[in-house]
Amino acid sequence: MPVDDCTLYHAPRAARPLAPFTLVCLLAAAPGWASDASPPAASARAADSFYREGLKDVDLSGLGEAERERALAILNGNPCVCGCRYTLASCRVQDSECVRSRELAPEVVRRIRAGESDEQVLAYLRSQPIMPRPHPGVTSSSPPASPSPDPGPSPAAATAAPVLEERAYDIPTRGAPVRNPPQAPVTIVEFADFQCGFCAQSLPLLERVLSEYPGQVRLVFKHFPLDSHPQARGAALAALAAQAQDQFWLMHDRLFDSRDRLDRQGLEQIAGELGLDLERFRRDMDSDALRDRLQEDLRDGRAAEVSGTPMFYVNGRKLRVRSLAAFEQAIAQALQAPSR
Repeated sequence: MPVDDCTLYHAPRAARPLAPFTLVCLLAAAPGWASDASPPAASARAADSFYREGLKDVDLSGLGEAERERALAILNGNPCVCGCRYTLASCRVQDSECVRSRELAPEVVRRIRAGESDEQVLAYLRSQPIMPRPHPGVTSSSPPASPSPDPGPSPAAATAAPVLEERAYDIPTRGAPVRNPPQAPVTIVEFADFQCGFCAQSLPLLERVLSEYPGQVRLVFKHFPLDSHPQARGAALAALAAQAQDQFWLMHDRLFDSRDRLDRQGLEQIAGELGLDLERFRRDMDSDALRDRLQEDLRDGRAAEVSGTPMFYVNGRKLRVRSLAAFEQAIAQALQAPSR
């Protein structure tokens, strides 16, 4: 499967084989799909340069030195949402006609100039929908997927190119957080990491899919913290502790909005902001029961051959491309398939 990701795949320490796993960067031809195994500041293509000059239509004048460095760090450390494999800064240099980076990059600077924090600016970027488009700065063997012009499911979805792998995995979902009716005929399983920039970027897309298929599709969340994200495991335990108090989805959203404070102190602050019982939250985070739950999700992910995050499965079959059109096609195919 062609992918564009940087994955660091580790088994749990107790179960690691003798041969070490390695860092693998796969840069090929699936615009619209990206997986993350690196901190948010390095979530775009590893080959991107750090651009300080030549960002077309981006005016950094009037910023103090610290503000300028913050703006450049965000522009060089976060992917454009046009479907390319570049950061916002690189997109302004490599494809200056890109409408999305032309809108978003100056807006980042404007928000920093207006006094917004990095967290606020990143939250704004994460709220932007993924809108794939042809990108002349990217060479690939297949063109980027076009965004769906229709806000509803596309009638042509069922006849488009295949977006699901043939193999179907039996992924356990008992006890996992679920959105939409549990009895829905189509199940999307997401393996995600709370420190993953691409996971955060996928939230608007998932919201749209769930809103378009309210009675037909359910979303099941599975934890897959990557070893390359040092705070991801603690964030996963915090989400599990919140789930024990029936507040998983509130914690889920807040963690993705707060990726700059996922240390233990920050996690406890978030729990307090959400009104959780802090004493119980602390006990649960440190409990063997939740650590075992997390290990179960990791084992399930390895069994399903998860190699990076986010990774989506539609009725057990791995989604090849992350886009609205791909989800529409996969859901149409799942609804037409005979029940097993």
